[in-house]
Amino acid sequence: MLTRPLSLRDCTSERLSRLFVVMSYKQSVYRMTREQYLAYLQSEKWKRKRDAVFQRENGLCQGCREEPIEHVHHLTYSHCGDELLHQLVGFCGTCHNKSHYLTVKEL
Repeated sequence: MLTRPLSLRDCTSERLSRLFVVMSYKQSVYRMTREQYLAYLQSEKWKRKRDAVFQRENGLCQGCREEPIEHVHHLTYSHCGDELLHQLVGFCGTCHNKSHYLTVKEL
């Protein structure tokens, strides 16, 4: 069985704030409020889809294929709440940041 963090629960409040600024900016696309999105991420429906992404990729990041999946990333939010599995990608933390064009600091 794969062990994995729940992506939004483990995010810092600063990171969540940035995510929801983007979501607010594109509200007409998302068609979901912040509260609805957070509730969806706690739903059994989302957990099943998230688990399916982990199983599909055998728990390995789709970006580097070396690290374990930490985040399930939406390629599009146009079907948020009713996404197709090909619209979801499993990423490690580094690749997830790269997908958002965030700089990863070297330790």
